[in-house]
Amino acid sequence: MKIRNGFVSNSSSTSFVIDKDDLTEFDMSKLKELFNKEIYDDNVLYESKNHFHGDLSLHDEEIRSFFKKLRARGIEIDEDE
Repeated sequence: MKIRNGFVSNSSSTSFVIDKDDLTEFDMSKLKELFNKEIYDDNVLYESKNHFHGDLSLHDEEIRSFFKKLRARGIEIDEDE
């Protein structure tokens, strides 16, 4: 998993926050797996006690598709493009 230090401005990525209480163990495992693929340099995942947050390339269709499935189940994903 990559860790980014400092400020990065990139119009091809979006920031997000997901509350861990809304996710199953499978969801959390899948999220970590998808971000560990490191296909896009813009993808960065951070894990805190209560949330997952990070940056996502707008071009990563696999993770965006996973987010869409989570939203379909009523899970809120805050994104800031």
